[in-house]
Amino acid sequence: MIILSIHDKSKLYFKLTCQKGLIVFICRFKNLASIKIPDSVTSIGSSAFSYCEELVSIAIPAGVKSIESFTFYSCKKLNSITIPDSVTDIGSVAFSYCTNLSSIVIPSSVKNINTAAFQVTGFTKIILPSGVETIGNYAFSLCKSLLSIRIGESVEKIGTGAFEKCTKLTRIVIPD
Repeated sequence: MIILSIHDKSKLYFKLTCQKGLIVFICRFKNLASIKIPDSVTSIGSSAFSYCEELVSIAIPAGVKSIESFTFYSCKKLNSITIPDSVTDIGSVAFSYCTNLSSIVIPSSVKNINTAAFQVTGFTKIILPSGVETIGNYAFSLCKSLLSIRIGESVEKIGTGAFEKCTKLTRIVIPD
């Protein structure tokens, strides 16, 4: 068991318990601006950091294999995230409504981008590497700043409405 203390301006707000490498706490702490996730964490649980509206950036440790559903939902100031090569699955609605997130590097280890994973983000361009097999329903919908998409050759399924209402989208590159 790991206890992760989160401080803001020298004041301790809460402690986060990690059991067997899984962060299980539901944050909903609007003033959390940054966090260091321990290297021992292998999965970030559903809704772990949802509604942390002041969270600006986060580096996910190299041992994390999955980012569960709603993990960073509505982290409105989040503008930087590092996803390590160990991640294979990005859960449903994981980064939805991270409206300040304008770019992301999705590693080739990611196989599945699930339903609405990046809905309503500030992306201007998306490059999906070889390795991604599934783009879930509404995965990138309502990304109103999105101009271009490049889809890797390993994509087998693009879900319903995956790029729906991306009103500035002018270029999609799909391999032969």
